Amino acid sequence: MILITKTLVIFPTFCTYRMVDRLIQVKDVVNDLTEQKADTLLVSEWSRLSELRELLKPFAVETDKLQSNCNSLSYVIYRHC
Repeated sequence: MILITKTLVIFPTFCTYRMVDRLIQVKDVVNDLTEQKADTLLVSEWSRLSELRELLKPFAVETDKLQSNCNSLSYVIYRHC
């Protein structure tokens, strides 16, 4: 699903990347908060999130570039040829 606003198109990949990236950034806090509960993330799950972040990163970077107002069509064609 793609969300279209007046001036911005937000792709799910970009949003997912930002969410996973932020979750990894606050990993220690998340672990501390969930330590007392059964719903904590396993080491293997954190590892998968890191792999997912690395997989999505190039797409997020390019999506961010395409959403900026300073890029022209020639920049996009040049970069991807």
